Amino acid sequence: MEESDPEFRYFVFAVLHEVAHVDLDHKSQMFDGITSEKNTDQEIEANAQALKWYNMYVTEQENPDLPKLKIEEIKRVREKNQAERIERYEPQQEEIV
Repeated sequence: MEESDPEFRYFVFAVLHEVAHVDLDHKSQMFDGITSEKNTDQEIEANAQALKWYNMYVTEQENPDLPKLKIEEIKRVREKNQAERIERYEPQQEEIV
């Protein structure tokens, strides 16, 4: 898989997003009892940090074929992956019922 492939970029972003939660000392709704609003704020903050880290890397590479990552790309790939999961697994769930 190429470094410029949207699926690869999304995977790296997702890993960085989770690392950002740790780095930013975020709390959990389930274990720490934070509100839904606070959780949403933390998700936005983790997204911003992950994008920052990813795009710092892109800038350091000085590769014209590797564009900076934008949240719109993340949303497109996430929606595509979600649609594929539904298509792949929902029919199997109906067969079980």
